[in-house]
Amino acid sequence: MERVVGVFVSLATLLLLVGFGYYVYHTGARKGWWKFKARYHTFVQSGAGLNVGGDVRLLGFSVGKVTEVTAMPPFNTYGAVYVAFYVLDPYQGYIWSDSEVRVVAGDFLGGRIVEVTAGGSSFKTNPAAVLFPSYVETNGTHFVYDDKTGDYHPLDPSSTNGRPKGYTLLAKESPAVTERLEGIANQVEAAIPGILAITNQLNQVLSNVVTVTHRAETLLSQAQPIMTNVTVITANLRDPKGSLGEWVLPTNLHTQVLQTLSSANTTLTNASQMIAHTDTNVATLVTNIDVTLINLANITSNLNQQVQSNTNLLKAISDLIRNTDDMVQGLKRHWFLRSAFKKKDEPKPPEEKKQGSERRAAPPPPRAGKWR
Repeated sequence: MERVVGVFVSLATLLLLVGFGYYVYHTGARKGWWKFKARYHTFVQSGAGLNVGGDVRLLGFSVGKVTEVTAMPPFNTYGAVYVAFYVLDPYQGYIWSDSEVRVVAGDFLGGRIVEVTAGGSSFKTNPAAVLFPSYVETNGTHFVYDDKTGDYHPLDPSSTNGRPKGYTLLAKESPAVTERLEGIANQVEAAIPGILAITNQLNQVLSNVVTVTHRAETLLSQAQPIMTNVTVITANLRDPKGSLGEWVLPTNLHTQVLQTLSSANTTLTNASQMIAHTDTNVATLVTNIDVTLINLANITSNLNQQVQSNTNLLKAISDLIRNTDDMVQGLKRHWFLRSAFKKKDEPKPPEEKKQGSERRAAPPPPRAGKWR
């Protein structure tokens, strides 16, 4: 039994050791204990929310941890806080000379994390840009890039102040959540007087609305009789006996207008008949005048033919006219018939009569007598 118990305890101890070794191995593999750690550091103005052991993210993955957060000497030109971290292999291959560090909020309790941007963004603005990887590996040895000299040198984990060497990344720092909340609280506090003023104005507006509604209710109560009258008027307008037409044209005036229109229609009918009859008479008259003109043309044509056929007719007529004129002239000179042909004196205008009377009344000029 003692041997069996000893064998069982030995096997249990061996299994325990194997399990512990397996746990340590997988924990080290998960945390990168046996991987190369590329060292980096940056400088920020505030270490609020940054803790040793905090995550370092790249492309959304957790690729490393923060190893140191400490203050820099006063009035340092790089920054007030020194932050060192490492990135596990092979993620250092994404970090180039144009990569940057962003210190962003990690939670709502004021914690912040370090986020590294992947290199190559310079090509978007400058296709001819020259970039260098932060680390290169040659024969199993890793070399870090030095921005000042432009060369690669082996990673030296020691320094004068005990900080590990590494590649320097520029930082874009965003304020912590607590600082943002404090700023928001300050803005809210500064805006409270304005909000109170707005609430006072709203109260005044509401009181004015109440007053307006009360006045509107009064106006509606006063307008109710007017609406009743309007209803009566519209009812009269709908009623044929009280319509607007009979208001404008009463019944007697409507009858007179109808009679006048009937008389005017009769007059227009008679006038049209008279015009038609007149047109008929005018047409007949025109026809008669046309016939008369035709007859006159025939007479003149016959006369022309007579004259052309009898050339002595014109001579006889001319002699007759000349003899008749001689006879009339002889009668004018006869003493018995002379008075029948005497011309009557035409009446003189009043001015001429007056001038004649004046001429008669004027005395004759004196005549020169003979000397005796």
